[in-house]
Amino acid sequence: MSPLSLLASLRAFDATARAGSMSAAARRMGLQQPTLSAQITRLERDHGVELFYRRGRQLVLTPFGELLREHTQRLCRAEDDIQSLLVAVKGQFEGRLQLHAIGPYNLTPLLRRFRAERPGVQVRVGVGDSRQIIARILDHDGDVGLVLQSVDHAELSCLPYRRQPLVVFAAREHPLAAQGNVSLEDLHGQEFVLREEGSGTVGCLSRRWKPRPAGALPPGNGQP
Repeated sequence: MSPLSLLASLRAFDATARAGSMSAAARRMGLQQPTLSAQITRLERDHGVELFYRRGRQLVLTPFGELLREHTQRLCRAEDDIQSLLVAVKGQFEGRLQLHAIGPYNLTPLLRRFRAERPGVQVRVGVGDSRQIIARILDHDGDVGLVLQSVDHAELSCLPYRRQPLVVFAAREHPLAAQGNVSLEDLHGQEFVLREEGSGTVGCLSRRWKPRPAGALPPGNGQP
């Protein structure tokens, strides 16, 4: 296998490990699935290794596959760094930028300014909760993530962007609706319609107190 063929096969392996299936990896790489599958098969055959356990349509990394992926992740990061360096030398910015955000509200002003300054960059946007976004960035499935809270992780660098207030609203007939000001103590024990597990908003609230999901009964209401 030539060095170029080896590099292509390693890219195909890393993309499949990230995506969890060859079909999804092929779509992300812009390849036909048989082409990507052949690259991985040749990599396994030429080096006498097994990289994935095939369980129906699901692919699970073997122990050696896990070890190899640690190296291909570094390889992909190095390729990204090289591409950025070459683009910087040209004195202009081109290419693709994959963003992930918890919602469009905070991202839209950034995109407007960025597109005006860097028209040669194709921007793609994905939406998810904070936990999903962090996982995508760590998995090299995105370049920048916009989340609610700072992330404490050795492989991530975080910068503050803006402060955003959290607003509580309720029906007009709710007992708290008539109050001019509502404190956190007033909200304790109230029912909330919450976002999904992994949401940074829920995590922020839970650090102060644990909100009760709608439909849950407070302690002492006849429930064990």
